[in-house]
Amino acid sequence: KDPEIYWKLSLIYKKTKEPEKEMGYLERAIVGNMEYVDALQSLAEVLHYRMANTERAGLYQDLVDGKGNTYEVQRELGNLCYKYASYSRAKNKYRIAARSVMRELEKAEGEAEKRALTNLYLESLVHVGMSDYKFGKEEEAVKIIEGLAEDYPDHALIDYGRGQIALLKEDMETAIGFFNSSIEKDPRSDAAPIVLGDYYMSAGNTDEAIAVWENFLQNNRYHKKLRKRLNQAKKLVE
Repeated sequence: KDPEIYWKLSLIYKKTKEPEKEMGYLERAIVGNMEYVDALQSLAEVLHYRMANTERAGLYQDLVDGKGNTYEVQRELGNLCYKYASYSRAKNKYRIAARSVMRELEKAEGEAEKRALTNLYLESLVHVGMSDYKFGKEEEAVKIIEGLAEDYPDHALIDYGRGQIALLKEDMETAIGFFNSSIEKDPRSDAAPIVLGDYYMSAGNTDEAIAVWENFLQNNRYHKKLRKRLNQAKKLVE
């Protein structure tokens, strides 16, 4: 559909003060045309002023300002394309995100920085594989993960990747096993806890999600994203 139609629909929901719907139509407009400045600017505004999501708002403002060639922005665009089933575009954005991280990794000096960037690099490539899977290229997806396993044996995010593919295959038992293994190997990585907790929430197992996130936050007290999810989950069971 014409991105302009989505943008016009978003204006209706801006008037009726329904920010969730306004955001949804703006996101669709951007998936259709990533250089659509009106939609990018409007999405930055709804996220910042009406949804109090300043972090995401900043990414779209960066795009408006011509500063979109960063890992964070490209990863966000990948997530957006994936959300709206534009898998070929999602794959492209995740690849650009991975390349951006690799450039940073080549310059990194401290071990902590290298470890954090390696995690982002592997996570981006796992999402390349997931996009392939959703695009109907199941063998290609598995090949990507197993190729990473050869280069990074025993890395926590390999199990995360295998878990994501198992989740797409709807093999929940295998997926949960891999996510738990990933968490054991690296309690500081948020990749597996986010997905595992979200899976439990979607399955109605709020207590299980709370347990996963509380366990993660014991070692990572200042992780805002999961602290927020944990608080939202706890409100549901009060």
